[in-house]
Amino acid sequence: MKTIIAYVLLIFGLPVLIGSLASAIMIMLFKSLKIPDTFFEVLAGIFSCITAFYMFVWLDVNVSIIIPVILSVVCYIWYSARKERKQSYWNILGIFIGWIIVY
Repeated sequence: MKTIIAYVLLIFGLPVLIGSLASAIMIMLFKSLKIPDTFFEVLAGIFSCITAFYMFVWLDVNVSIIIPVILSVVCYIWYSARKERKQSYWNILGIFIGWIIVY
C-alpha cells in the first residue's frame, strides 16, 4: 500500500510542487542578487528530486532509477501545460543533478 501511495504522489506531482515552492522562496530571498532564472529552475529540480527521494524513504519504499524518470516526465507535462517548456528542460537537469546528489 505504501508503494502505491508513493507512486501516486509522485505521478500527481507533489515533489514538483514542493520544489517549485522552495525555489519561489529562494527567489524572494535572493531577488536583489540578480541571479539568472535558469539557476532557480535547476534549483527547483534539485529540490523536487530531494523531496521525491525522502518521500520514498519516509514511506519505506525501495528507491530506484525510475523515480527521476517519472519525475522528469511529470515535470515536462507540468510545464508544457503552462506553456513554459523551456523551463522544464532546466528543471529536468536539476532533477538529474539532485539524483546524483542524493543517490
